[in-house]
Amino acid sequence: MTSQQPLTAALLLLSALYAAQAAPTPPPVLPTPVSLPHLGVPFGPSDQSLQRCVAYDEFVSNAVMTYAVSYLGDNTAENAQPISAKDLRPFTPAQLFDQLYQGEASSINFKKTLIALKYAGACEPKEVWADREQLRRNVYTYAKAESYAIARSSFGELMLLVASDFVPAADSPDWIRFRCMPRNSVDLAQIAISIELSRLRNEIGEIRFGSFLDLTSGTTLAFAIDDTGSMSGEIKAAKQRVELITDQLKNSINRPHEYVLVPFNDPFIYDITHTRDSEEFKQALRRLYAHGGGDAPEMCLTGIKWAIQKSRPGSTIYVITDNDAKDYKLQNLVVAQAQHKQIAIVFLLTDELKVCGMSFYYHGDQLICRKLYEYIAEKTGGKVLVVRKDQIFRATEVIKTGLVQGLVPIRRETLFASKNDPYGFPFAVDPSIKELVIEASGSCGSLQFQNHLQKHTPIEKYGQTLSTSFLVKGGQYGQWRISGANSTSKIACETEVSARTSFGFVVTTFVKKLNNQNDCYKILNGQPTNQDAVAFYVDFYGEQNLNARTSGDRISKIRFVNELGDDVMPPHMIRHHHGDVTEKIHFESGLPAGLDPFYLVAEGRLGGIRFSRYSTYKFTTTSMEISTNIADVTIRPGLESEFTCSVTNRGDKKIKVAFDVSAKTGTILYEEDFTPTILVGKTREIPIKIKLDSKVQVGTSIKITISTKDVDSEASQYHVIEAIVGQNERPKMESLTIHTIITTRFAETKVTMKVRNDKRVAREAEVEIMLPGEAFIMNLTMLVGNDVMIGSVEEKRKAKRIYNKAKSLNFGAGHVAVRDKSSQVYKTKLLVPPFQTATFELSYQQLLRRENGLYEYMVFIDPKQPVRDLRVDVHIQEESVLNFVRVPGYESKRTYRNIRNVNKILNKYPSASPDMTYSEDRRKCHVFYAPTLSAQAAHSPLGLSGIFTVQFDVERRQVFGESFVSDGFFTHFFSAPAYVVAPPKMVTFIIDTSSSMLGHKLKQVKLALKQTLKSFDSQDYVNLVLMNDDPRPVFDDVMMQATPGNLRRAMEIVEELEAEGGTNFELAFDVAFENLMPYMSFSDNSVSMDDPGAGADIAAPVEGTYDRHAKMIVFLTDGKPTVGQTDTNEILQNINLMNVERVNVHAIGFGNLPDMGFLDKLALENGGMAKRIFEDLDAASQIKNFFGDVIRPLMSDVNVEFEKGKVHDVTVQHFDNIYDGKEIVVSGRFTNKNSKSTIVKTKVTGKTATDYIEFDFEIDQSKVPKHLLMSTHKLELFSENMWAYLQIKDLLDQSVVVDDPDIKKEIEEAALTLSLAHNFVTPLTSMVVTRDEDRATIDRELLIEDMEADVAEEEVFEVEEPAMELDDVFSRTLGIDHTSSLPGSEELYGMYGKVDDSDVYATATMSMPITTTTFGFHADRLRGDGGFDGGWLYGDPHFVIPIQDDFNLCFTWDGQGDEVYNILYDSDRDISINAVMTTAHENDFDRNGSFVSAISFVLKRKNFVMIVHPNNITLERYDLTRKSVTFPVYYDFTEFIGNGVVLRVTDVHPSSANVKITIDQMDFQVVLRRDWKHYTTHLDFSIGRDVAQLTDSHYDGLIGQFVNADIKIDEPQIVDETEQSHVVINGRSGTVRKWHARNPAISMKTIVPCWTSEAQELTHFTHENYLVDTLLATPKYPNAL
Repeated sequence: MTSQQPLTAALLLLSALYAAQAAPTPPPVLPTPVSLPHLGVPFGPSDQSLQRCVAYDEFVSNAVMTYAVSYLGDNTAENAQPISAKDLRPFTPAQLFDQLYQGEASSINFKKTLIALKYAGACEPKEVWADREQLRRNVYTYAKAESYAIARSSFGELMLLVASDFVPAADSPDWIRFRCMPRNSVDLAQIAISIELSRLRNEIGEIRFGSFLDLTSGTTLAFAIDDTGSMSGEIKAAKQRVELITDQLKNSINRPHEYVLVPFNDPFIYDITHTRDSEEFKQALRRLYAHGGGDAPEMCLTGIKWAIQKSRPGSTIYVITDNDAKDYKLQNLVVAQAQHKQIAIVFLLTDELKVCGMSFYYHGDQLICRKLYEYIAEKTGGKVLVVRKDQIFRATEVIKTGLVQGLVPIRRETLFASKNDPYGFPFAVDPSIKELVIEASGSCGSLQFQNHLQKHTPIEKYGQTLSTSFLVKGGQYGQWRISGANSTSKIACETEVSARTSFGFVVTTFVKKLNNQNDCYKILNGQPTNQDAVAFYVDFYGEQNLNARTSGDRISKIRFVNELGDDVMPPHMIRHHHGDVTEKIHFESGLPAGLDPFYLVAEGRLGGIRFSRYSTYKFTTTSMEISTNIADVTIRPGLESEFTCSVTNRGDKKIKVAFDVSAKTGTILYEEDFTPTILVGKTREIPIKIKLDSKVQVGTSIKITISTKDVDSEASQYHVIEAIVGQNERPKMESLTIHTIITTRFAETKVTMKVRNDKRVAREAEVEIMLPGEAFIMNLTMLVGNDVMIGSVEEKRKAKRIYNKAKSLNFGAGHVAVRDKSSQVYKTKLLVPPFQTATFELSYQQLLRRENGLYEYMVFIDPKQPVRDLRVDVHIQEESVLNFVRVPGYESKRTYRNIRNVNKILNKYPSASPDMTYSEDRRKCHVFYAPTLSAQAAHSPLGLSGIFTVQFDVERRQVFGESFVSDGFFTHFFSAPAYVVAPPKMVTFIIDTSSSMLGHKLKQVKLALKQTLKSFDSQDYVNLVLMNDDPRPVFDDVMMQATPGNLRRAMEIVEELEAEGGTNFELAFDVAFENLMPYMSFSDNSVSMDDPGAGADIAAPVEGTYDRHAKMIVFLTDGKPTVGQTDTNEILQNINLMNVERVNVHAIGFGNLPDMGFLDKLALENGGMAKRIFEDLDAASQIKNFFGDVIRPLMSDVNVEFEKGKVHDVTVQHFDNIYDGKEIVVSGRFTNKNSKSTIVKTKVTGKTATDYIEFDFEIDQSKVPKHLLMSTHKLELFSENMWAYLQIKDLLDQSVVVDDPDIKKEIEEAALTLSLAHNFVTPLTSMVVTRDEDRATIDRELLIEDMEADVAEEEVFEVEEPAMELDDVFSRTLGIDHTSSLPGSEELYGMYGKVDDSDVYATATMSMPITTTTFGFHADRLRGDGGFDGGWLYGDPHFVIPIQDDFNLCFTWDGQGDEVYNILYDSDRDISINAVMTTAHENDFDRNGSFVSAISFVLKRKNFVMIVHPNNITLERYDLTRKSVTFPVYYDFTEFIGNGVVLRVTDVHPSSANVKITIDQMDFQVVLRRDWKHYTTHLDFSIGRDVAQLTDSHYDGLIGQFVNADIKIDEPQIVDETEQSHVVINGRSGTVRKWHARNPAISMKTIVPCWTSEAQELTHFTHENYLVDTLLATPKYPNAL
């Protein structure tokens, strides 16, 4: 047996390989999870074990590297070159990056990805992971959320599980103890890993997948910039520097991979830019300008937090400010988050921070001012640069040096002043170094560096920082030195030399508890404690730089060095190490007590020169240990979830802990300013609550950071949690029934699922069903209690609008659409209330196509849990006798583990075997499958996951086929008669051999090709075109006769195929047609016989000799064209021009990436077939089957003709070919069912290899198969549906090949009409599922949108509302029961001096007549999006009133808690708008401020009051009844209340919402600000410009008095560097100063100029005159002045 035979045999037994786990013994007990290797001690195979197995890290590296090269074949990275796989020797990340980036880039990030994957699952995963389905979903969720670190860790666990499937029991000791894989299992396991990578790639997309692998060069250029008024110079410098950097590095390897800009001030973080486009980033910087200010300090740390979230690990963030941080309490969280992502933070400060003196650096136990920034920089490996404003541009030069790719520290030294010792130190530059970066900070004096030739170069100084970079050219290697003038300061000079190098190392830290013998090593999260055993795993990259043979290169030791360069522990000595294996350093008793923080430093020789490499961050121990129970907690949208954080003191003295928590998503609630004292050995548990908005999707990834700090010692600890929103436990599925009726090959399947929620809280049930590629969904019904949701089929765009509107209104809805004709996965979710049952019912239809001489019905079963009542009922009924019915068995997809004989399960659990019953005449068969719980659990702990298949065929007694007639429709089935022999064939295979085919794909294609070639006989001819950059035929210019010798030669060539280069479609087809051209019937050419290789085996064409041969091209690709012509439309046109003789062209799209639209059109236009084959273990078998199908045409040019005038609306009647084992189907309608003559004469004609044949027969429309129509399992309208199904398929195929847009539109409209008429979900339609009452609201909302679209921008249209009760308004729109009383309404709303802002969701009975009023609206008024600049208030609160075009008045109004002020009073209309004040909450950064907590609109003449709170709105009568309704602001809606009042709620988010109110011709807006941790919940208010345009009104109130005011302005003067002016407004005079304000009606980032004044100077009345008693009161102003 050859070395290839085991792999070949294994790949052909694919269904067995793709089987389930071993069966348990009954009663049904879930099986023990797969035994996985764990880290009782750090693992690693011995030399002896390596002789029989492959180390897991080598396996992971090879599998992922292979796939990475394949990925790069389709996606060339920025600044990269195409990959040649055969030149990747050795096959390492460093070699890949050397080829990809010409040796200029470091592979460190890709190496970190491989390390994360291979070390994942250090401890045994949870039991559920043995099933891996949930683990896959978590990986996809994390990667989609761009949480790549945990995505890699989770995928590593998945890889470990997959690899375990291929380890035989006999080899398990090596696997469990050392993670060493048996060598004979490696190939198949690598294919399985590639399949998992392909699934991930398909789920998350190309860009995210590239980021997941981290194959790019460059880092993040990230800024957090203070944009207050004093920062103009700094912002200008940043703009100039970025312009220079982006231009200089445009085509450089150091070009940033992405850009982040976070502007900050007080109180806002806004307009964050995160992009990969340098021009977009520069545009964002150009828009930035200095404005506002004067109320320092600023929100600096919040800005840094956002920058950390957006930046890649290992980046540097540059913070530019001249102010202290107002949000200083976030300091520990910022440090924790930066350390977790290994991000350095560099501060560029000017003016020594203008609000900070030298006398104070603490606020309580919190650092502030410059000490705060120095603490953050020191903890994150950054620095603080303090420079004068005129030095800021020069100082930004450090930004460019920080962007050097692959920068690794090679020497760190702390210099002190000394009169005797030389001031400086040497360092070695080895041959792998391309560039040096030298930085120093502190009191350094002047420094310079000298190269190996003693040439001195000064290091530039920026304030107290020195920095420079230097390109190292060939030959400049050796001993270099830093030196300088002695500093007289006692402050140290901290110096670091870094290098851009392709050689370095990555450290992974593992820990386990010393006092727990059962614990295993886990990857460190945070800092190790002094009670942890610690293991450092050191992995090197760029090891090919070491040349042991010629230079004696080696890695000799690893040192543990503190900040001063001293060893804190003895070095770890290394023997015979050349960087190709992991170096393991473990401290089983923990790290020694009292250690200084230390770096790991690797030393040795490289290129004959001594080298050193430092770790990028310091290691230290802490006495604090953090753990949580969040794994046991379900975090649900819209609800408050609580988990416990435990902080344990592992030290030898008590500690006082400062504690902080932050979440990327949601609101975190805990006791702030909480500093508990924890005694030695004790634990303090701290409850933490997290609340998510109800709109957060289940499955969303959230990151929670917990940080602690010992107040006395400043020792710190952190813990980062990645959690997925959702439920720990699925609702229980009570039953799953699949009922199928197959009538004359047409199948209707009804899947019914009942799900029971037996918990006290509502839980979400998700239904996921995989459908056959050509199935049409007909119906979906969801039932909960008496609540029924029925699906309706709509035109695709309309259905999408309905679904999106339902989501925006927070309605439950489902949406079903076809994604790809090769596969359909249907998912829907429904919230199941406590203790209720939900029922899902999905129906779909499909036509079963005859393949390989049989019909095959398949249904995918995946309930993700064992189901007590699981049944599959398949009823087959045919007009002809059933030749056979068989059930091959259940093919499990749960694991890759090989159950050697699936029948063991069937024999052990007899109920797992399907039952089969025939009718007496064998025209009917019933297949019944009902596996028990034990049988289901035998496949997996989570039950069945795979395909149940039924195969059958019918007797064929008539050579002309058979017809079926019913309800005025007919369907005719025809297969080539049994006596027809396949013609000889001439086949050219175009096989994609580009780099993207590297690995398992090319292996599987080789296997399929070789198996296919074995089926050729000596009459056949074959050639292969290898498609890459430069496609070439295997046999030059000829078709090779398929003799045994030539086939052996062809298979040998196939076996040697290698993947390399790009993909040139057009040239490949050009070569293929050129080879076939001499054999065409019209050709006068002949093959030259002068070629010594030519002979009897090579075709020598003579006209007519090869007419009998079926000529075809079979095209296989796994991607899109990347070389030559890449426009697929042009490629199709050129292929059609080449294919003069109409050679059949068949196509396979291998994997997810090929453009199936292009391949479908290619095949349809050239008489062929196209198919997508997904990457799977059995892909070789699928490819072979497709090859086998298309290379055996039995008949060609087949036509089905009907008697003229007897039938119409017939489906396609011409077929290029009928293939062996297949059939054609034609359907149509009879013209006149009542005609006396019921006979339709019919004829089938076609060509065979030897003859032209013709069959004449009759179809009798009166011959209805009564035994089918009378069946108890009949399909309603199945004959009509079958005709419609075929008609739609044919129309869709026609639309693919038609280029004329008018004809294409006409065809698609016909297909759409049929789809809607028969309720089919097709590529033109979608199904949307809503409740009836919700659909009415949705339709009304969409009608409003359509009305707006039809109205010109300034056109006014009339909206007339009928009279209605206010009760009816809210009952109709919000679904609120208006028959109940509002509890405590008098208490809540009687006084209104103190407002309770609770989320009341209740109503009171109301009977308020609202008269019919006709009123006009502009389109933007209905939408509520324009014109709110008539005056406004925001924040604490700032008032801004535009008095004339160039003059905005602004002032601040100070109020006390619970005071109510009148904002606007219209005495003519008797309208009052009042606001109640509240004081800032204790966590507000502005604790002395006051805010607006509620606003009332009192409309006395309309007997109506509206009160807006941050979380709810109350409507009530003004009369003495005080009846009211209160509802929460949870979602967007519009309500025409009547009587000239319209309410619209838009842009609802957890932290904000917009409430727009129209009263007759006046517009108002209230912006709700809520759920802000560091800001008081409050309201902003604006009036529309139309209020000022109502000249018949006079207004009073804090804003109203300035509307339409008279104003006189003197010429501005400059006083104390501030622009001032004297104004007279409504007769009141005062001094105003030039200032800036914001307009929240547009956006909080919108800055407007204004003139500020003391409020009392210009207001009509005194402060007390604006006070009113309650929110319902009318003000009583003195006579206006």
